[in-house]
Amino acid sequence: MKIIKILGFLFLGIIFVSFNLSIENNKTVVDNPTVVMAYYVPEKEYAPEKLPLDQLTHIIFSFTNVIDGEMKFTHDENGEKLMQLVAQRTHHQKLKVMIACGGWGADGFSDMAHTAENRMKFVSSVIEFNKKYDLDGLDIDWEYPAIPAANTGARPEDKQNFTLLMKELRTGLNSLERKQTLTFA
Repeated sequence: MKIIKILGFLFLGIIFVSFNLSIENNKTVVDNPTVVMAYYVPEKEYAPEKLPLDQLTHIIFSFTNVIDGEMKFTHDENGEKLMQLVAQRTHHQKLKVMIACGGWGADGFSDMAHTAENRMKFVSSVIEFNKKYDLDGLDIDWEYPAIPAANTGARPEDKQNFTLLMKELRTGLNSLERKQTLTFA
């Protein structure tokens, strides 16, 4: 009797293993290369050509702000500094140069994301900005949706509006020729 039970379990085990081996593996394998990312805050003494760009895959120029519902520099001279950083891709072909919008104390996100019309205006400005500077992506640093911090405006519906904003940004950035990375801090 024991031998029959053992043989029965062995037979069921063989069937189980055979069945599992015959199931097609439908998993998608995603290649996740290492990403080494840094923020660059332009300082007079720290020029882009002095950065250790050979050690990075991505660099994020920090910061732009939401001004009158659009993504803009607070200081116009930062446009020239960003162009100098983008020019470094000639020596570092694999380097991705992105722009950050927001940061601690940056206001305007809640009002900008509040309506579809406002979001569309912002997304359009991002697309134009990224085309103008030939960028590889955008990092949104909205601190914090639905939570007033550092005297920034906030409303409860910011949570939903943040999600809508990111979706609309993704769609807009996908329209650009250059592949765009979208991140948020």
